Amino acid sequence: MAARRSEIGIRSEIDEYRSNCFVQKGLDAGILEDRIVLGDRSAKLPRTMGGGEFELLLRGEPRDGGVALTLTVQAMDGKMAPVELAVQVASARVLGNVAVVSNFSIPAIDDKAQASSRFRFSDWRLTGDAFAYASKQRFGPILWAMYTLSDTRGGEGYVLKLSALTGPMGPQDSKDIELQVQRGGKWSSLGTARLDPDAWVATFRIANWEAGRDLRYRLLYRESLRGGAAETDQYVGTIRAAPAARPLRMAALTCQNDYAFPYEPVANNVLRCQPDLVLFSGDQIYENHGGFGVIRAPADRAILNYLRKYYQFGWAFRDVMRHAPTVCLPDDHDVLQGNLWGEGGAAFSEAALASKRSDGSGAISSLPGW
Repeated sequence: MAARRSEIGIRSEIDEYRSNCFVQKGLDAGILEDRIVLGDRSAKLPRTMGGGEFELLLRGEPRDGGVALTLTVQAMDGKMAPVELAVQVASARVLGNVAVVSNFSIPAIDDKAQASSRFRFSDWRLTGDAFAYASKQRFGPILWAMYTLSDTRGGEGYVLKLSALTGPMGPQDSKDIELQVQRGGKWSSLGTARLDPDAWVATFRIANWEAGRDLRYRLLYRESLRGGAAETDQYVGTIRAAPAARPLRMAALTCQNDYAFPYEPVANNVLRCQPDLVLFSGDQIYENHGGFGVIRAPADRAILNYLRKYYQFGWAFRDVMRHAPTVCLPDDHDVLQGNLWGEGGAAFSEAALASKRSDGSGAISSLPGW
């Protein structure tokens, strides 16, 4: 469906800023096929919207206990007079996140459909006292980090292994992450690591780590902005001292399906416990995470589809992982293959066998060749 529109008032049932990001429905404002749409109202436009540049201007102001919304569509080539649509809505309908939407029902793996009907947005602006910006809610460029500290009982002593994750970067963006540690109030560099161009993870391995005390660390990513300016993003955490002469405190979590995202009470309580080790034992994501289905091919889109799901896990538990060693193990849903290792020994059904897929119910060992 050819559409370019904005949505306002996007809220989940729990109305939490991270949870709101994955809601796919708000109050529509834009162009749908050959019609201007605003909330529950629409009107036919005087010309085809198949090409060219258009300006969408949405204004809102308090009125009669609600909000009066006005949407104006204007062709930038001047060949169409501005078209306006107005609607009065309850204040609650506009509370929430704001998003832009393009081609929202075209299959993600249908190259021909995307090539024949695709739109993009530029110069997107939000102004007014009704919009709130909180820097502490920013997610990226450095998304989160995970580390372990292990005693090799050899010449390398304690070894720190740390993984730093960013979002996907463009071809002109820096691909380096620097790791620094604080000693005596001064930061010193432990080197840089290169981001993997598929996983967007940079990994560090530091031998002979000082395991007898807590040490603050920070990760630095130097972002090149348009116009030549640069901005440094930093992510700060703690490498905890190896516990000694006391019981180990461990937090164990599993099966984070997204209907409870971002699992705030659980994540906050784990943080308060200050665990010596955090274990995520599998199913950090599920196939339906965040909506939009599963893309298995081509590889570049499949990677982006997977990372988007995985980022929900990191966004929810980043503060827990920031200050504690973390072990994160995959299970069947983490590789988008439900019941990969079987379902209590149950045999595959005939339908599952015929599909030749390992994400049907039953045991993978019952498939021919296994």
